[in-house]
Amino acid sequence: MRGRARSASGASTPARRPLHAAVDCSTVRLLAAHVDAGETPGPGPASGPSSTTLIPLDAGDPSHYLNRELSWLEFNSRVLAEAESAEVPLFERLKFLGIFSSNLDEFFMVRVAGLKAQAGGKVSDLPPDGLTPDDQLEAISRRAHELFDRAYRLWNTDLYPALKRAGIVLVRPNELAPVELAALDERFRTDIFPVLTPLAIDPGHPFPHLRNKNINLGIMLTRETETEAGFGVIQVPAMLNRLIPVRVEGAERAFVLLEDVIARHVGEFFQASRIRGTYPFRVMRNFDLEIDEEEGEDLLQTIQAELRRRDRGNAVRVEIGMGDALDTSVLRLCRALHLDPHEDVYRVSGPLYFADLQAMIEGDPR
Repeated sequence: MRGRARSASGASTPARRPLHAAVDCSTVRLLAAHVDAGETPGPGPASGPSSTTLIPLDAGDPSHYLNRELSWLEFNSRVLAEAESAEVPLFERLKFLGIFSSNLDEFFMVRVAGLKAQAGGKVSDLPPDGLTPDDQLEAISRRAHELFDRAYRLWNTDLYPALKRAGIVLVRPNELAPVELAALDERFRTDIFPVLTPLAIDPGHPFPHLRNKNINLGIMLTRETETEAGFGVIQVPAMLNRLIPVRVEGAERAFVLLEDVIARHVGEFFQASRIRGTYPFRVMRNFDLEIDEEEGEDLLQTIQAELRRRDRGNAVRVEIGMGDALDTSVLRLCRALHLDPHEDVYRVSGPLYFADLQAMIEGDPR
């Protein structure tokens, strides 16, 4: 039956009509004809005493368009807003912060990597917004830095204090009681030390390849026989849990970051040098797949080859924990990775990669 629908109680209710049914195709064609002719349609029967003026828009005007990449960043800004909302349960807020962090990784590894591949060259086909790849990269860097600052401000002033009030804490090794610290040191010797490979960077050795998204520990070194500061790297093993459970009085759940445990023992690896400081960092690389299904004889082999290649793709961003990082060591890192020290470096005042911190609440029934 059309026109009216019957409810479960037997009463009839008006059937819903689609919103667009109020304007038929002939009306749309009439309005379009007026616009094409430069006329302003007068009031129709249902318009009442006032009239609506249609202003023709120039479809070629870039100001009428939003940039795709910047729009995506605004979407991720809304994800971050969920983490900021006091109306969202605490654990859900931490999850949203992790989603925000992993989303940005994907964005840089695919979208920004594609723009960097185009930057500096002649681009004949600009997007409707008229922005060149270089324009987009500059705008993306500016907005992404704002989002990073906002995320870490949220973590330091709101979210982490709320987790502490809930009995969930993240501590540094030197904050542990002596007995617990001794147990952590023993765990380092038995489980962590055997899988670490320290690398000293000097003119005689090329800069090592740093795996995509892997957390690394940068070590600033000084040798007695050298005037220039040295640099070392320890890649934090991805096969080990980054959050190490420890016991802290008054806390229901307490953790130490794996990179902080390694930083405590860096002197054991570089005994001929004086340790000037350490800082964690991670590198994002071009992670986009480039597969030509027409050319590849074996699609599976092609995909496997691309997966191996993209772990060695060009660097697109580096995150650096504030720590003890000096400008000179950051510049050295940027030169080795071919990154801009202003646009491509993101210094953060807290733990790297919030997505890993969701392990703090795993198994908690609250």
